[in-house]
Amino acid sequence: MTEDELLDARGYLRFIAIQSVLDPDEAELARAYADLLTEDQRSRWLGDLARLPIAEAVLRTRALLIVKRCAW
Repeated sequence: MTEDELLDARGYLRFIAIQSVLDPDEAELARAYADLLTEDQRSRWLGDLARLPIAEAVLRTRALLIVKRCAW
């Protein structure tokens, strides 16, 4: 496994952990947002979240969802 693949795997695992803290509607919106991103954008976003403690990653995800809800 390459370093990039390891970082991607960590990002996806972190995303699953974040979703487990979010309420079901928030988790669904987070998945919908991730689906809108290109592969590179999603990898960067999940990589950024993977570097944060879970609590901070959840807060950032919630803040992003608030902003995106206003745009959707």
